[in-house]
Amino acid sequence: MVEGVKDACALHGLGFNALGTPSSYLNAKYARLLSGVHVVVVPDRDKAGADGAMPTGANLQGVAATVNIATLPTAHKESGGDDIRDILKKPDGEKLLRQAISDAKPWRAEDYKSSDAGKPKIIIRPDEEAVTTEAVAALATRKDIFQRGGILVYIVRDSEPPKAIRRAKRCVRILKLPTPRLCETLASSAKWVRFTDDRPQIVHPPQWAVNAVESRGEWLDLRTLTSVAESPTVLADGSVIESPGYHQDTGVFYIPSCDFPPVPAKPTRDDAVRARDELLNVVCDFPFLNETHKASWLAYAITPVAIHAYDGSTPLFAVDANTRGTGKTLLVDVVSVIHTGGKAAKTSAPSSDEEMRKRLTAVIIEGSPVVVFDNVSGTFGSASLDAALTGGTWSDRLLGSSQTTGDLSINSIFVATGNNLQFAADTARRVLHVRVETSMEQPEEREDFKHKRLIEWAKENRGPLATAAATIVKAYILAGRPSQSLPQWGSFEGWSDLLRSAVVWAGMPDCGETRQLLREESDRSANELLTLLAGWEEADPRGDGLTASGAIQLLEKPLKDGEPDLYPTLRSAITEITTRGKPNARAIGMKLHHMAKRVCDGKRFVRDYRSKTAVWFVEQTADLTKGGTNGSNSSNPLYLTREHPPNSQSWGASDSHTAGISTSTTVSPASAPDDCDHPNPATCDREPACWACEQYRGER
Repeated sequence: MVEGVKDACALHGLGFNALGTPSSYLNAKYARLLSGVHVVVVPDRDKAGADGAMPTGANLQGVAATVNIATLPTAHKESGGDDIRDILKKPDGEKLLRQAISDAKPWRAEDYKSSDAGKPKIIIRPDEEAVTTEAVAALATRKDIFQRGGILVYIVRDSEPPKAIRRAKRCVRILKLPTPRLCETLASSAKWVRFTDDRPQIVHPPQWAVNAVESRGEWLDLRTLTSVAESPTVLADGSVIESPGYHQDTGVFYIPSCDFPPVPAKPTRDDAVRARDELLNVVCDFPFLNETHKASWLAYAITPVAIHAYDGSTPLFAVDANTRGTGKTLLVDVVSVIHTGGKAAKTSAPSSDEEMRKRLTAVIIEGSPVVVFDNVSGTFGSASLDAALTGGTWSDRLLGSSQTTGDLSINSIFVATGNNLQFAADTARRVLHVRVETSMEQPEEREDFKHKRLIEWAKENRGPLATAAATIVKAYILAGRPSQSLPQWGSFEGWSDLLRSAVVWAGMPDCGETRQLLREESDRSANELLTLLAGWEEADPRGDGLTASGAIQLLEKPLKDGEPDLYPTLRSAITEITTRGKPNARAIGMKLHHMAKRVCDGKRFVRDYRSKTAVWFVEQTADLTKGGTNGSNSSNPLYLTREHPPNSQSWGASDSHTAGISTSTTVSPASAPDDCDHPNPATCDREPACWACEQYRGER
């Protein structure tokens, strides 16, 4: 089969059964004429001929008996290439032609798909929506482009880390597809045709089409990328991703970075115990505070292989020490080496929540398996970090763009390292603690190590170590996830039920016990509240109530020589919560407002108003209804609800604990109480004034 009647006649003269097509390829509707025939396509030696031969072969595939493509023995040209008759004019032309036909190679679908002829054709026209849809369909044929959280992404190696992130360049990462790269990809994925003077012309993708594809936010048939894994990954049913490539069910792209021994098909508890010991051998030189903290490290070490085996969030792992040089960062790096082959990505703790939000967006888009906030000092925690730890997904505006991400699944594990870490109250409950302590003054000078070059040793043994981590998780799942009767951990139930329980099942203590000590030591606001509650009771032993300004006045009252401080606890508490200058009523009142009704040691602050001024009381919560109250059951008259205007002579209280019955208690204007030094309430100068005198003043 050749192009044109004259070439077909020349072949007939040589004894071939030949036909010529009126164009460079055979239309599909004529393919049935060659049913059962052995066909050799001999295209002209130029781009049009080559492009015509590939779809001709596609149309004949499954119709003709065989389809082969011959290559004429002459140079390829962009246009005007030699044909059959040009070859016959050469010396030994007939011999060369017969040899080319004899050497024809079978037509292959793979060659067709990779050729320009196999690309879809997109005709640029005013119907922009249809053009964009065709462009998306062409993009979906690519194996290297994915969608993730409403943005187009691709996988890269040796990428530059985001600003302020320190990590090895060799890491595999997910990056947002830049607009120029998208344009390049669209151009190579389809033939873009514009008709000029009724003639087709191959052109670049128009910018409006590139922008429209990028802005879709959802791309039909384009594969969704959840994360990139570099070591075996255990799934919820106990199956393990061990074959390289994209896994449709999970959206995980597995790129093994070394040879991993296969995970046992049916691991037992004994296998899990042996795997546990193999992993604990990695950290045999570290002075953990106790076995519970060692169990926390083990839970951290097996989390990367099981990140897709449970629903919900993963806690922040806090690795801290009593002094520098104890190896806290090394404890983190060795886990990263086992699962990725390189040290963990590290960043400093941002100074503001805004910076934390930007940092989190960058690493979550990248899909970094482990992100370490290294050498944290001061109180660590922010609203953005808290949201990332318990949210499960993340959405934010892309840096330098008005475009926002969709809901990105968070598959990164966050770690904080430092000496004697302190956490904000809301962050502290999201933390699992790993602590090492040494009695050495210069621990960095220690030499008695079993593994003297731990990172190098871990790199050499990372295959068996990663398999050991997967073995523990798979064995626990296949055993039916037997309950270990552990206390619940709100917001992290999925992680706790699988990995925390697996560690206990493998013979280690409950790593969750480390949280209590950390919470007590790092919850600064709880400590502040506890001290302030005690100080308030110290200054208001009868529970009459105390205003913020009244508390400050008590502390400012000068002490006589030799007179003891009557309010040392209150003084200490207010000094602790005062960050700038002298204490003032507004700042103390705002602090009390934020602490209101938070229970600490069975007590809490509650507020009422007296003469339009906030009055604060300490309420015992032991008698309150568990899980909430229907209202205060305090006997303090200031909790009574007024049924009349403020200047009325009576106060009313509704008994909310008597269902369906409403009663009212009337309290007459009070005279001075028996223990008041001033019989006339109007002139009482007691600081703070007793309730009865204060009430008398307000009613007058």
